[in-house]
Amino acid sequence: MERPSPASYEGMVGACWHCKIMPVRMINAEGDAFSSDAAEAIYYAVDNGARVINASWGIAPGVATPAELEPIRDAILYAAANDVVFVAAAGNSGTQGLYFPASMPETIAVGSSNWKDVRSDFSSYALGTEVLDVMAPGELIWSSGVLSAYDAWVMNNWLLFPELWWEPYRPGDDTYVGADGTSFAAPLVSGYVGLILSRNPCATVADVRGTLRNNAVDIGTPGYDAETGFGRIRMVVPDLGCETQDSPPTVTVSYPQEGATLAGLVEVAAVADDDNEVTQVEFLVDGVSIGVDSDGTDGWAQSWATTDVADGSHGVTATATDSVGQTASDSISVQVDNVNDPPTASFSYSCTLLDCSFDASASSDPDGTLSNYDWTFGDGNTGSGVTTAHSYAAGGTYSAQLTVTDNRGATDTSVRDIVVTDARAHVGDLDVISGDEPRNRWGVTVTISVHDADHQPLANAAVSGSWTAGITGDASCATLTDAAGRCTLVRNDIKSNVSSVTFRVGAVSLAGYPYHPADNHDPDGDSDGTTITAAQPGANESPVTTIGSPTDGAAFAAGENISFIGSATDPEDGDISASLVWASDLDGPIGTGSSFSSTLSEGIHAVTATATDSAGESGSDSVTVSVGDAAAVVVHVADLDGSSTQLVRARWSASVTIGVRDTIGQAVANANVTGSWSAGARGSGGCTTDASGLCATSKGNIKSSVPSVTFTVEGITGTGITYDAAANSDPDGDSDGTTIIVNQ
Repeated sequence: MERPSPASYEGMVGACWHCKIMPVRMINAEGDAFSSDAAEAIYYAVDNGARVINASWGIAPGVATPAELEPIRDAILYAAANDVVFVAAAGNSGTQGLYFPASMPETIAVGSSNWKDVRSDFSSYALGTEVLDVMAPGELIWSSGVLSAYDAWVMNNWLLFPELWWEPYRPGDDTYVGADGTSFAAPLVSGYVGLILSRNPCATVADVRGTLRNNAVDIGTPGYDAETGFGRIRMVVPDLGCETQDSPPTVTVSYPQEGATLAGLVEVAAVADDDNEVTQVEFLVDGVSIGVDSDGTDGWAQSWATTDVADGSHGVTATATDSVGQTASDSISVQVDNVNDPPTASFSYSCTLLDCSFDASASSDPDGTLSNYDWTFGDGNTGSGVTTAHSYAAGGTYSAQLTVTDNRGATDTSVRDIVVTDARAHVGDLDVISGDEPRNRWGVTVTISVHDADHQPLANAAVSGSWTAGITGDASCATLTDAAGRCTLVRNDIKSNVSSVTFRVGAVSLAGYPYHPADNHDPDGDSDGTTITAAQPGANESPVTTIGSPTDGAAFAAGENISFIGSATDPEDGDISASLVWASDLDGPIGTGSSFSSTLSEGIHAVTATATDSAGESGSDSVTVSVGDAAAVVVHVADLDGSSTQLVRARWSASVTIGVRDTIGQAVANANVTGSWSAGARGSGGCTTDASGLCATSKGNIKSSVPSVTFTVEGITGTGITYDAAANSDPDGDSDGTTIIVNQ
């Protein structure tokens, strides 16, 4: 409270008016606390700079076991080791036996005395080896309070409707209350300790304990006694030989930076500190004050309209004043430029086939910074950012345009023609024939057809690969592809004990046509366009089975009708899809043939389709599907990207884009992402993903003195969604998939 004025009958004062107080709450609304709560409060106070800890609480002897008290005992020992004075109330039992922690020798144990300068009847006193240090007033101590309903009723003379006669007392009214207890004596001693340390910052716990005892007034049996300790405190504050001279404050202009170019309304900020207190910081431009900040709660700052001065160089000064009138200053030079010079847009690009990357880092602004980079790619699509990428749908010439905007709204545009081509090569067909050779050998001839992106034959291409099953070794066409895009390779020395061999295309080389094996295919179905198998003449080959529906990893609701579609081909028998037999590892046989519909029980099923040819050889394909509750989608963060935008008045905003995907890498829509901002910003953030599995959350109005902020994803929820935080990742490496730092 404020110190009351002379002759005032309102307010109260403590023992150390200018001491700073660190309130640390350890008891809940019901008045309860665990020993771990008390220990945590003590550790917090010590680690955050407290010099004195007041404990107006205690635990009566025998109520708790030594093991239950151990966390508090360890915390008080930690405080003592860090030279923090721990003042504890002796207790209100009126009998021998100090309450814990006053019973610990590392604390200052305080009992209660009254206006007669004798021990209060309720004040606990020392037992055995316990030491009661001092006494302090603890009876009829006045404090502020709030009227209860009962108190108000009594003060209204027990009337139910006192407002009929006078303005009544009401529950909740502010009032003064008197109370007794060692809990009121201990804070007076804590304030006294604060005075001792204020004059003697280097005093140890032992120094303080000695000062309290040596200056106490003996009110009991002469000398130390168990009931009154060394006596009632007398607030003598001696010089213990470690008084310090008050130092002037320190101050640094934190924004803008030295040599910065400014325009419009800006915020000038400073960082100031003092061994006691900084009372104000005045900001000046060329020696003329632009304002005084007397409240540094949210930092020291002042707005400056740069339009009030001419363009050119100006000196900015911050002058800090401390509580005894000492000052310190810091100055920088800045450039004021309220005539905005436009930026220059410039970009480079590189393309591989239809995929192009764009880089605008060569763009510049002569008198500021660039805030936006906006792209149009000439095919109706747009982008943003210093760097970006775009894939064109077809080859051709496109006019790509970059527009840059500086921090004051001026723009510039650069346009370049982008030539892209879809020239690429792939295998369009693989065929093989086998035949008998002399000396108990057999051979194969593989024909490879090479096509472009439009499925037209490509001549003069070199094809190479390897034998991967039955026989091994590299192989290549003896000649380049002909006008029909074909070339052949022959192997005619295969032993008769080898039933089949497999050839795999490894490379297709043709200048200007990069090889894209992902495009490989085979229209007649006897290969996948990359690998083909040939059987020894007269040997039966197994059929090839393919499940078209359901797809691997598909999920269905309980009771949903599922469509099963499959195909099977056999080198000897041709199409044998009608012979397919379908089964589930949970439900057993579920159907036959190339297509049918059925339901499955709830759970995760391995579904297998098997075809058998006329020679008894079989071939199978399998997929995994989930039904019912097992169909819940397990999701994770697959990407975190951050960006920032400069705002007016030396503020900026941060934005984070979150990508959510399931276990097979598919985008997940309608996922509710929640998280929190920290390390420079506070508050929660969240968003809901769109069809591409993306959403964004942002934090605005961040001070320019804050260089970066952090966003942490805390949860992902939604219908049928399970969040697996351990699977979070970020492919571009700018985060760990859970937490990302966004720089100004």
